[in-house]
Amino acid sequence: MRRAAPDTVDTVRALIASISEPRLRELVVEAILAALAGLAASLGPCAAPTPRPGNGRRRARAAMAPARRATANARGRTRRHAAKAGAAANGRRRRGPRAKAEAAAGNGDASPADDVTPARLWEHAAKLEPKAPWRAIVREFGVPEAFAQAAQRDGTLPCSPRAAARFMTL
Repeated sequence: MRRAAPDTVDTVRALIASISEPRLRELVVEAILAALAGLAASLGPCAAPTPRPGNGRRRARAAMAPARRATANARGRTRRHAAKAGAAANGRRRRGPRAKAEAAAGNGDASPADDVTPARLWEHAAKLEPKAPWRAIVREFGVPEAFAQAAQRDGTLPCSPRAAARFMTL
């Protein structure tokens, strides 16, 4: 490093002498803080924190700030209440026995599947195949013959009501 010229050193000393003592202290503190900040930035990021003991999973909400956690909890509550009402927050119907019962109940519109009974289905199959009605069911729905015979004997539907309604329109 080259040495400064003597007149430059004298100029800097004269400048420092002209500054008041409280302002000079502030200037020195600012210079030291700037040097430390530059040093910290040149060192790079700190080492990664040591992992917490446990199975490696953390609860996401435990690490949140309290205000953010409160909004996340409120959002979860609204989703749960909407799901209990029958519709999830994303617009999909909830699955399960209650949703199936609601779907079976319909929304007031009469569909062809509403008036399908096992007796009517088997009567229609008997019109198509008088000697062996289950064969018409096997041919139409692709169910095993033994299954169709058991359904006829028990008086049940071997398919969904909607499929039976479609079959009865043939």
